[in-house]
Amino acid sequence: MAKRKQTCILVLGMHRSGTSALAGVLSRLEVYLGSDLMKADEDNSKGYYENKNFYQINQSLLEQINSSWDDVFYDEEKLDKIVDTIQLKEMIQKEFTYSNLFAIKDPRLVYLFPIYKKILEELDIDIKIVIPYRNPLEVGASLRKRNGISLEKGMLLWIYHILIAEKFSRNHPRFFLSFDDLMTQPQKILKEMSKALDIDLYQRYKKFSKEIDVFLEPSLKHHNIELQNISDHLPSIVSSILEHKINFNESAISHIFDDLMMQFYDYRKLFFNQNLIDEFQKGKKAIIHLYNMNKEHEEKNRELDIQKNVVVEQEDTINELLIQLQEGKNGLNHQASVIDELKAQIVDRDNRVKHQESVISELEDQLQDRQNRVNHQESVLSEKQVILTEQKNTITELLTQLKEGQKALKYQAGVVKRQKNAITKLQLEHDKNSSGLEYQAKIISEYKDQINKLTTQLDESQRVVGSQHERIQELEIKSKKINHNISEYTTKVIELDKENVELKKELIELYSSKSWRWMRFVRKTMRKLK
Repeated sequence: MAKRKQTCILVLGMHRSGTSALAGVLSRLEVYLGSDLMKADEDNSKGYYENKNFYQINQSLLEQINSSWDDVFYDEEKLDKIVDTIQLKEMIQKEFTYSNLFAIKDPRLVYLFPIYKKILEELDIDIKIVIPYRNPLEVGASLRKRNGISLEKGMLLWIYHILIAEKFSRNHPRFFLSFDDLMTQPQKILKEMSKALDIDLYQRYKKFSKEIDVFLEPSLKHHNIELQNISDHLPSIVSSILEHKINFNESAISHIFDDLMMQFYDYRKLFFNQNLIDEFQKGKKAIIHLYNMNKEHEEKNRELDIQKNVVVEQEDTINELLIQLQEGKNGLNHQASVIDELKAQIVDRDNRVKHQESVISELEDQLQDRQNRVNHQESVLSEKQVILTEQKNTITELLTQLKEGQKALKYQAGVVKRQKNAITKLQLEHDKNSSGLEYQAKIISEYKDQINKLTTQLDESQRVVGSQHERIQELEIKSKKINHNISEYTTKVIELDKENVELKKELIELYSSKSWRWMRFVRKTMRKLK
């Protein structure tokens, strides 16, 4: 896809003729003005909308031909002496390579238009021109206020700029724009400008009209003079130019401007012959020299004032330092007295610390002694617990044996009971049957012997069980005594533990007390002072 051809709008307008207002409107219509614009100041509170890069290049180009924006002897033939335009071409490419529609605004463009025309055509960029104009008396009054230029020179510059801008802009789409009309009826003016330049700016205005109306507030125009009231008092050539302002945007206006240009040149020849121009140039150089000398003198005065201010500031600083030094001495004396007081307090508190340390040592000894007693009681208690455990094991064994003896007695008692039952049964049978008496008597005798033996064994078992019962009772008494001793030892250990806890609390309170921390701080401070 082929790249869309670029379009450049050049604003060819005299200083203070509404060029900044126009550029501000173009910026709000999304016409790109470049990356580095001049900042607003007291002369133009809403901004200049002027690219600083092109301002610096234009200034340099005019200096090459010994000219400036307020040169009333400007001659376009001097432009042929400008051969190095590479910087300007490179800057246009750098700033606007990616912009299809952009604008350049600088009052110096009126004098430098032929150079811009050549470069833009080399870059194949379409040229559109807007020529803002304003009441010449308002321009002159504004220049007199801002630059100290006489009203006559301001008006002469206005004539020269508008005639040259018209001449250079021929054969290009152009539009003469009245500053007053832009301020009062922007919609109408932008619609006409869009048609004349064949750029769709009017549709953009519909989108940004509110923002533009806010920007074009009345305070943007500081001087307001009605032309109807002063037209009879203007130079004839100025009146002639203004008579045709309603026809500025008509194609047949060029021959009228040619006549006005010839009239202006004839008028200028009466006052600006070569000798006068030479003398003026000499005077201008002298003025520039004086101006530079005055600037150097002012700069030196400023440097001297700065140095004086530095000396005064240094004197003030020295006085402040002397005051601070005296205050420091007073502070040191006060600190010395405070240190003496602290030393006295340290001696007193040191004695108190020594006393407290001796008390702490005694408490620590008591604590150690009680701890040793506790350890001894714990060891005794441990031995008693071992003995008690052994006795409990012995009792457990005896109880086991007792249970086994009781089981044996029960078994023997059962056997005796069965034998007694057998004897009773035999006696009953003996009563019934006396036969076999001897045999049965023998059997009974044997049984009696067995019963006697069993009775003896039973008695012996009962005696053993009785002795075991006595042994168990003795062991139970000893066990109760041991348990009582253990209880007493446990109570003593608990009491010793409580005493240890109380001693530890006292030590903690002593170590954490303010007096103790203060003495530690004071002792550290004294070590540092020493």
